[in-house]
Amino acid sequence: CFEAPQLTQSTTVTCAEWNGYNQDLLAVSYGDTAPVPTEPGGLVLFWSLKNPTYPERVIRTRHGITALHFSSVHPNMVAAGAHDGSVLIWDLRRPSDQPVLRSGSSSSQQNDQKHTDIVWETRWVDQGPEKQPPEVLVSVSSDGNVLQWSMKKGLEQTLLMPLKRLPNKQLGSNSVYGHKEGIVFRKSSGFCIDFPRHDPSSYMVGTEDGLVHRCGTSYNEQYLETYYGHSGPVYRVRCNPFLSHAFLTCSADWTMRLWTTKPVPGHQGDTPLLTFQSTDLNDAVNDVVWAPNNSTSFAAAMDDGRVELWDLSEKPLDPIVVHFPQMHETQRRRTCVRFSPNSPVLVAGDDKGSVVVMRMYNTNQSYYSDQEQQERLNAVMVKKR
Repeated sequence: CFEAPQLTQSTTVTCAEWNGYNQDLLAVSYGDTAPVPTEPGGLVLFWSLKNPTYPERVIRTRHGITALHFSSVHPNMVAAGAHDGSVLIWDLRRPSDQPVLRSGSSSSQQNDQKHTDIVWETRWVDQGPEKQPPEVLVSVSSDGNVLQWSMKKGLEQTLLMPLKRLPNKQLGSNSVYGHKEGIVFRKSSGFCIDFPRHDPSSYMVGTEDGLVHRCGTSYNEQYLETYYGHSGPVYRVRCNPFLSHAFLTCSADWTMRLWTTKPVPGHQGDTPLLTFQSTDLNDAVNDVVWAPNNSTSFAAAMDDGRVELWDLSEKPLDPIVVHFPQMHETQRRRTCVRFSPNSPVLVAGDDKGSVVVMRMYNTNQSYYSDQEQQERLNAVMVKKR
């Protein structure tokens, strides 16, 4: 278990990311995610599996950090989103806490230099080696904008998509979950974003209205497609690493859903193919992540403290493993979950500032080719109908 209570002071673990180059290194961000934070500062701690007692490196920030992502082209660069709406980039070769690049602060004169609300996710997008630059940074925020950042002269942003609000039949009325203003805001809060592997031209965004939108990077007037099914905010959307048209979402409506962007015979395109929910679960699902070397397996983190591991080729309706916090632990919400890229290890963060490291036994570690992985997931998606 990665814990440093003297540093984190029980702030929430908001995000965890493995480094692609040094695969023992886990970057974990901490911050108070309440709309008005009581603990103003944030932290990024770099943990190593070799030393679980104290982090290798500590970066302190003025505001809570809500999102992290390592660059795949430059593994020493890590991008973060903050509670105040700024986007930060650190170069880990430098010893200082100061980011090498930072978007303008909200109080500056040029107010278009940053998000005006919490940044919920930042993603590096690999554009391919022949493109210049080979990688761009994209962020999504509660202010209803998806921004793309270029690093030529400081951090300069372009608006990829203003998230226009659409009615969601599953919500009853078009009021936002938990809010009573009705349709006061024209824009919908964006909570999560993901790009399909090998396709930097389109992406999926999950919103507070329970909708998932597929958007194109070259076209910001309207959505390419909208997917209906969730009746609460969508907290995470993740494209499958082997089959890029399959994607998974999780939501505050207690469910996870599997979707496809390809037309399937006999299936209505904008609805989920499969819905997953444990029979005894009645809490929000905060995070979901695909396994890196098994196309039909994923893990999820829930509000009631459990972590679930699913494998659709073994059990399509129930998780194969459910891990609850120990009895002596205080009640805690699980906020994020990640598979280790090179070992049978699952890490899960909670709202008390600790990251649990779990070893998985007897999980299907056999090495399939990419083609076989795609066939296995296709078989699961076809079998259900």
